[in-house]
Amino acid sequence: MALRVRDIKIASKLPEIPRSMPVFKVKTASLDDRKKVINMFSKQLKLGKLNTVTMEDSLHFISKMGEVQYYRPSGALWVRNAVADERFKDEKRPWKTVKVPDEEDRENFILALTKSETSELAKKAHSLFAETKLLGKGSYFAGVSLDQIAQLDEKGKEIGRFAGEATVRFLYKLKGVEVDGAGAKSYAYFNPSRNKHELVGIFHAWRETVSARAVQTVKIDEVIDVAITKDRELSLYHERKHKIRLTKVDLVYYSLPPFMFQEYVFPALRVIGSVSLGSAKKRNQGFEFARYFHVAPAKAYAKANLYADYLTTPL
Repeated sequence: MALRVRDIKIASKLPEIPRSMPVFKVKTASLDDRKKVINMFSKQLKLGKLNTVTMEDSLHFISKMGEVQYYRPSGALWVRNAVADERFKDEKRPWKTVKVPDEEDRENFILALTKSETSELAKKAHSLFAETKLLGKGSYFAGVSLDQIAQLDEKGKEIGRFAGEATVRFLYKLKGVEVDGAGAKSYAYFNPSRNKHELVGIFHAWRETVSARAVQTVKIDEVIDVAITKDRELSLYHERKHKIRLTKVDLVYYSLPPFMFQEYVFPALRVIGSVSLGSAKKRNQGFEFARYFHVAPAKAYAKANLYADYLTTPL
């Protein structure tokens, strides 16, 4: 039996989709555009003399100390000091931390930096990115996270929790709408140090916008009825009598991964949900999923004279 809207439990407030939304044309930064940035971070991370290795979708500049990766399809950068961790005996890092509730499991906790440590790292990361002019106008500070290092006993039970490397995160918005996807983030990675915290790497994936063009969208009900119910994987779960539940539905812009070419950043519906197995023996088993669906039809893109395979094929 075909999947229908009534077969899906919607446990989330549905967003309003404007009748039209801008689609943003973006620019891929060339290697010449990135040379000054690469040199700056290479010097900052003390990478030394770099040798070039050409890969299918990127260039790697490698030394004994680390590497710089430049993604040709997007202009994204990954820079890492590979030997910075050698002064620590394991993954644990001596940060000043506090315990905070785990948003995904409120009965447990995670370790987070103190406010003063968070502020210090945020300012340092912002200064570094600002100096290289990597952060676009739509960037915003999204927080500092710590790698969570768990110590387990012989039975696999957690007996200790420690802090690892710190990640300062900057994300992006366009016209007040969050940009999601692997191509919309700027991260800086730090280790603690007695004198000043040490930058050990950066990851920057953002294509700067150069212009915008409006496209007609469809109503939220149409997206759910036409796109979500036609999703092949969700339809297969329904055929096997599994229960489908949508727990969060957001309107976002979507940015492709750094190893993919992208000329347009476009609006999409981000759907997070769960599938509960229908069998009586597995009633409490299941899994979560995330999907993205177009909110503008192919004919709307064609009418706006916008053409790309990712604008018309399922995400």
